[in-house]
Amino acid sequence: MTHPSLMWSLFAVIFSALTLPLAAQAQDPNAIDQAKAYIEKELHAGKIDKEKPNWRLSLPKYPLLTFSPNQTYLWTLNTNKGKMTFKLLPEHAPHHVSSFIYLTELGYYEGLKFHRVIKGFMAQGACPLGSGTGSPGYTLPLEAKPDVKHNARGTLSMARSNSPNSAGSQFFVTFGVTAALDATERSPGYTVLGRMVDGESTLAAIEAAGRDRDPAPPTEPLTILDAHIAIEEAKALEAAPEAKSPDGTSEDAL
Repeated sequence: MTHPSLMWSLFAVIFSALTLPLAAQAQDPNAIDQAKAYIEKELHAGKIDKEKPNWRLSLPKYPLLTFSPNQTYLWTLNTNKGKMTFKLLPEHAPHHVSSFIYLTELGYYEGLKFHRVIKGFMAQGACPLGSGTGSPGYTLPLEAKPDVKHNARGTLSMARSNSPNSAGSQFFVTFGVTAALDATERSPGYTVLGRMVDGESTLAAIEAAGRDRDPAPPTEPLTILDAHIAIEEAKALEAAPEAKSPDGTSEDAL
């Protein structure tokens, strides 16, 4: 017969093993929850007031979020031409992805437009003024890297002015390989922060409304209806054997 004190000791060990992951999770919220908590704090402090007509132009700076390597962040953009989903790249552009999540949770992109669409090149949007001259009231540091290239259709990248550290809310989606935008020894390049994983028909419809060269306002309205972020959890135990698994200036410079 097992001694009562030994039983209690075993129970304590098992209980601790079960509750530690929950405690760790509570202490380390995902990036979406981090952004929501920051927004709530800024709303309470009166630093964000969405009742003001031009609230999108004077936001407090985004929080730099922390990202778990076991989580994939998917950004879905719902437009009047359909949806596109992008896998975000926080490991390469943590500031840009943090800002994207922050603005998405604020509802910043709802109702904004693609104001510049050049066939064979890219579609640029999310200017709060609709002209390519607006920003959210803060700028982002350049995070372009030579090994993270504009090497595929559907690359999500950030628009900026001639100053490398001037990106704000405006992004663009490429229609093909655009190597001229990559970071090199001679050029600072543009920050790539995502890759399209779904929505080719939507991207094609947006490109069809473009023009051959600048100035390139689309031939019909291209509106962002809403945007949202989802988290995809990595299957951490998938590769393990089952028996061993107990647990303010123009950004039209590009």
